[in-house]
Amino acid sequence: MRGLFSGLLLSISCNVVTAQVDFGSRIQSKVDCDDISFTALSLIPEFYHKNQKDSIIHFIRYWEDKCDKSHFSQEVRLLYEIERGVFDNKEIDFQFFRHLMDQIDYIDYMVFLDTNSQVVNSLSGVEKNEYYLISEFYLFTSLWAQEILDKNDYPACSDEKDILLAYAGHVEEFFESISNNSCESILNGFYISEVSRLKSLGEVEFGFLTGVWKPFNNAATLGLHPIIGLYFGTQRGKVLFDLTMLLRFVNSPSTYTVLYEDSLISTKYFLGGYIGADVGYELLRTPTTRVYMLGGIGYDGFDTLESDPDVDDEPSKAIGSLNLNTGIGSKWFINESMGYLGLEVRYNFVNYRNSGGTDFTGNALSVRLLFGILGNYTKQTGLKSLRYR
Repeated sequence: MRGLFSGLLLSISCNVVTAQVDFGSRIQSKVDCDDISFTALSLIPEFYHKNQKDSIIHFIRYWEDKCDKSHFSQEVRLLYEIERGVFDNKEIDFQFFRHLMDQIDYIDYMVFLDTNSQVVNSLSGVEKNEYYLISEFYLFTSLWAQEILDKNDYPACSDEKDILLAYAGHVEEFFESISNNSCESILNGFYISEVSRLKSLGEVEFGFLTGVWKPFNNAATLGLHPIIGLYFGTQRGKVLFDLTMLLRFVNSPSTYTVLYEDSLISTKYFLGGYIGADVGYELLRTPTTRVYMLGGIGYDGFDTLESDPDVDDEPSKAIGSLNLNTGIGSKWFINESMGYLGLEVRYNFVNYRNSGGTDFTGNALSVRLLFGILGNYTKQTGLKSLRYR
């Protein structure tokens, strides 16, 4: 089998069962797995419509004997067993749960193709024939699953009912059932376990920031300064860790003095920066918004004298301080993607010591506008495929 069908056929190991019907004679030329699989898509519905359902299970054994178990053979086997009331819930393990999730992914993919005809039209002639054959087979199995549902009154939280809902294409009803916390079905247990595993995965963050920095009290002499910077880190659970580096620039509006080698020098020059570790704790989360309580610690400082790199022994002086900051921030994600716009407001506790010069005692307020990415592709796509919000 080539192209589209090869991508959809999922192979796993199984026990070899001796075929009871000579199905090889129904397949022309050299018999291989691709030929058998291709023929199965039309032969099994034929047996069903002729009410030769025992022939279906014999063909499945023949198919799996020649080619091992596939997604489609497992689907038909399950429908056959559930219809006859011989399905054993002991078959439901995590691999079985993944099989149902693959079925949902397949349904989503077929819906995508149905609504994007240009994709189908771009297929080659052989691939297009395979697509239509698979579509017809899916229609057959979905109608079969619906027929079994209509003929039986399955209780709520029944694994058999959930399996049939998945095969019949009732995706939202299927997830509503297996995600119901009041259910104690086997599939419900695997669903909860998989959601917990995905939610525990860490997320990576990086981005750029801009904003303003405004000092108060005596430090207000330094004036308002724009800031630019970058940050990167990780979030696990509700806790976010970042390393932040930023630059402050534009000269001060007022002249101030600094002491350099026993001489007071008047200047307006200002070039500052910050490097530190930030931590956030998530207070609120929606599909598009996260709100954090913020805190950080780092080194904060600025150069007071402009130096000429072409002149030796020019005066230079930097003033620095420990920066402890706290505040609140929010991130708004774009179309539920990993990209976001953010806003942070922080109060910075600093103590710029300028011995012999202008008094800079006072703290500062910073407002940061963030442009970043936060997420984990595996986590995001996994939870989305489970319809978890």
